[in-house]
Amino acid sequence: MARQLADLSDRELAPLLNMTIPEVRRYRQPSTGPFTEALAKIMSEEELAESERREEWFWNLRVEELRVLRESNIPEVEKPFAAEVPVDVAGRYRALQDLLQDQGEFETRYPAAYEILFPRAARRREHRGLYLPSFEARILNNWVHPLTFGQRSTNGADAHTSVSRWWRKDWRLHQANRHIDALGYDDLQGILLAILAREESGERVDAFLPRYRSGDVEGVKDPGELPIRLTDLRLVELLPLDEFEYGIRPILDLLHRPLSTELVVLWKLRVLGSELEHRTAFSESVARYLMRIPTYELPDDVAGYVDELREFQARKDEPNFRWAVSRPVKTQTDLLVQQFGHEETGIAAVSFTAAALLAVPRLGHAGHRKGEFVPAS
Repeated sequence: MARQLADLSDRELAPLLNMTIPEVRRYRQPSTGPFTEALAKIMSEEELAESERREEWFWNLRVEELRVLRESNIPEVEKPFAAEVPVDVAGRYRALQDLLQDQGEFETRYPAAYEILFPRAARRREHRGLYLPSFEARILNNWVHPLTFGQRSTNGADAHTSVSRWWRKDWRLHQANRHIDALGYDDLQGILLAILAREESGERVDAFLPRYRSGDVEGVKDPGELPIRLTDLRLVELLPLDEFEYGIRPILDLLHRPLSTELVVLWKLRVLGSELEHRTAFSESVARYLMRIPTYELPDDVAGYVDELREFQARKDEPNFRWAVSRPVKTQTDLLVQQFGHEETGIAAVSFTAAALLAVPRLGHAGHRKGEFVPAS
């Protein structure tokens, strides 16, 4: 008896739809959340009815019908959704491994992608690069190794350079959680290049619809959104330096001490505010830090919002759990305008300052927790 798609297990459906098993599980479940709600509001009754009809039609398809429809070249034929992948995907996978296996900047810039392509190598040794805990980022140091050689039977004379390839530091303990003197010039140069060159938009910010879901491939961690990014330091270009110090000082009075990554995230939230209505990737990125702060240390203006985050963290895996913000943290617009003249300038100043507070590692500074970033004195 021919089986319908609805009768197949997740493992049986995955190769038919070119999906991972976690993707199939999400595909089976009714969509919920702010994006689905917003989409439903702009769809007509006819479009909603058509969406329901198509979903019912899809799950009633038999396996052979699915294969025939997918292979059909007739434009008028209604085809079921299936993620497109090349027929020679295994060969392309090996080609990517060959192209990227010696690229240190690929490993440090895209550690999740490196784990997907090189699972054994990623698990049998530490990742390459200087680790910046507060930014959850790895940086390839810029130690330049020059190479010159004379004319040979196989080539003419030439000279070239490599970066952190022939000579590698002991990365196992190479983490920016110590005194600034422990970082070499090559490390600092690598950090500067990362600040100027990396693109974190869509990966670390505005990740409303992530391209990769955490746990879909061998437990590889999603890079995820962050409330404070390394590249926020580029915002300095928007700030009039002669007005910046005067403007930011009163706002820094809201910053709790002793300083830690969590308290800097809290400070930025108190000044710039939270989402107003719906949970997004922003909520989860902030929650990871605020959950570490004892309740009694939270100021009154954020305590209600954090209570809601705690409830979300405890219940987010419950079926059909819907979470909306009822006690958001409002942006301190009047304060930003008062100090900087324009709200946008104030927002840029606070975002830059938060990143700057995390950018200079100091160990041994009085009162801070080991392994966390605090500003230089």
